[in-house]
Amino acid sequence: MEENAMGNPEIKDTPDISFQRWVSRICVVGIMAWTGFFFAILVYQSLWGAEEPKNWFLQMVQHHPAATIGIGISAISAFFIVAVLQITTGAVQFDILSFKFSGAAGQVVLWVLCFLAMVFALWLLWNKA
Repeated sequence: MEENAMGNPEIKDTPDISFQRWVSRICVVGIMAWTGFFFAILVYQSLWGAEEPKNWFLQMVQHHPAATIGIGISAISAFFIVAVLQITTGAVQFDILSFKFSGAAGQVVLWVLCFLAMVFALWLLWNKA
C-alpha cells in the first residue's frame, strides 16, 4: 500500500474490484431502466391508453393490484434492504440451522427471505373476500 499526500494509505484498484464496480453500476442502471420502462408504461396506459373497460393495464391493476404493484414493490424493497445492509455493515453473513451463508449466497438468501416475508404480509393483510 502506498500513502497519498494526506498520509492515508491508498488502496489500488485491482481488476477484480474494477470489475465488481462495473457490474454493480450496470445492475443499478439496468434496474433503473426497467423501473423507468414500467413506470412509462404505467403512465402511458393510465393517461393515454384506451378507455377504462378496454384498457388491459387498468383492468389488471383493478383485478390484481397486489400482484401488479405489491410484488414489484416487495422485490425492490428487499433489494434496498440487502443493499443498505451491505453498504453499512459489509458482507452479509448469517447461519440458519447448520447452514452458513456468506458473500453472495448470504445476500441472495437474505433477499429471498425479505421478499417472501413482504409477499406473505401482503397475502395476510389483503382482503380476500
